[in-house]
Amino acid sequence: MIKTIAKYKIKIFLSLLIATILWFVFFNDNNTNSNQNSSNDISDLKDFSSDISSDLLLTGTLEDKFIGNEIAPIIIIEYASMTCSYCADFHNSVLQELKEKYIDTGIVKFIFREYPIDSLAMAVSMLGRCVEDDKYFPFINILFQQRNQWITENPIEPLKNLSMQAGLSNKLFDQCLNDQELLDALQATKNYASEKLGVTSTPTFFINNKMITGSKSFETFDNEIQNIIY
Repeated sequence: MIKTIAKYKIKIFLSLLIATILWFVFFNDNNTNSNQNSSNDISDLKDFSSDISSDLLLTGTLEDKFIGNEIAPIIIIEYASMTCSYCADFHNSVLQELKEKYIDTGIVKFIFREYPIDSLAMAVSMLGRCVEDDKYFPFINILFQQRNQWITENPIEPLKNLSMQAGLSNKLFDQCLNDQELLDALQATKNYASEKLGVTSTPTFFINNKMITGSKSFETFDNEIQNIIY
């Protein structure tokens, strides 16, 4: 009787041991697959950018300014004016969320294109084009964050101070604002956007081929991106 009970206990112990081993193997296998799927998300995505109209990818004489993966599967293009309050709101809040979820992860390439709606916006866009490439987006971000300092009756001095922080001396500042070739190129970019792409206001976005205008929440962009992916 004692031997029978002992054998029974051994069988129970072995059954529990086998069940524990099987659970451990299954759990780790699932975790491994999950991690592999997570790391392969970007590479598994279709290159949706290949479907974009060639008209949207033309840049004229000015080189596109962008952040993110150069060969990202999704492209967002923003046409913005530096004096546009809605554009500032987008850069100060929504863009940061987009950057964390989609740009920094390689899913979205974000292109910023100037669409100055007044002479002050044109001047500030010119200054942006005159700083070194690696300082372009930091400079644009600072200008949007501190727009109340330079959207005044006398914007020159505050703009000079901000430009100096981005590496433009007073001499380079003056040279930049007197660069007729740069002025013409920015105007040509704006004209092309108006006449060929139908841009009439800022901000205007293209998420691949789809145009979206006006102030939008992060959720709007999130939904559009998810609709493209899935």
